[in-house]
Amino acid sequence: MPITPRPIQDIQKSGALIGLYGATAVGKTVALFKYFLGKMLYCKVENRNPQISLQVSGRDLDKYPVDIIEYTKFGEFKEFIENDSLTEPYDIIATDSISYLMNVSLSKEIEDETFFAKSEAEQRKKTLITSTKKDYEGWGALAGQMYRLIVPMGRLSARGKIVVCTFLEDANPGWGRMHNTAPLVDGKKFGDNMGGFFDYIGWLESRYDENGEPVYPPIVHFHGMPDVYCKWTGVLPKGINNVVGPLDKAIGFIMKERGFTHYGNGNDLSN
Repeated sequence: MPITPRPIQDIQKSGALIGLYGATAVGKTVALFKYFLGKMLYCKVENRNPQISLQVSGRDLDKYPVDIIEYTKFGEFKEFIENDSLTEPYDIIATDSISYLMNVSLSKEIEDETFFAKSEAEQRKKTLITSTKKDYEGWGALAGQMYRLIVPMGRLSARGKIVVCTFLEDANPGWGRMHNTAPLVDGKKFGDNMGGFFDYIGWLESRYDENGEPVYPPIVHFHGMPDVYCKWTGVLPKGINNVVGPLDKAIGFIMKERGFTHYGNGNDLSN
């Protein structure tokens, strides 16, 4: 099919690929259900029950329904994400979490493939080590397969979907030594190139009251901290130079900017 020029106005303004990361229990899963309001497809990767987070979020499922799929094999999951007819009914596609998907599930599949490709004699040598070890080829496969997943996620966002991926936090990451904290991803190659795929990358930081009790929602950093891996794309919110503020206001601003006009007030992060 020949390439045909078209006006840039034809490109959709809605849709975004968003990465949110933070420490365990900072509120990533609750945030998915509480602030990303629209019909959601929740892609469950971790072996945790999301019902607790859903209950805490107070989401109105009659108004903002959630369907769920459970990750089994990487190939099956990638085929699902690539299938437009399966993802079309949804406004929001959320994967929770990419850290577990990459570092545990996909890593294990690659390690198993490498192990069972060895001879029986090789398999018997240091079985516990050999069966959980990736060689140089395995590390390349890990990054390559993740690229093959992130690309169709980006295409979904270009079609007007809000695509959200959660990550665990990696303190002093080996792949990004200039950062004090960054998303937890296995290997260096994928981490170094994450910023080129995502429209927004936000670090969630817990906040506490005077008694040391956690206050919700957490603060999110999308910009303005050189030692933290983060990214903001587009217009800055009113009244603030750097995109740092309560998570609900930040997500509200993004949702409105990206075409979800039914979302609540989020045009000012200063409060």
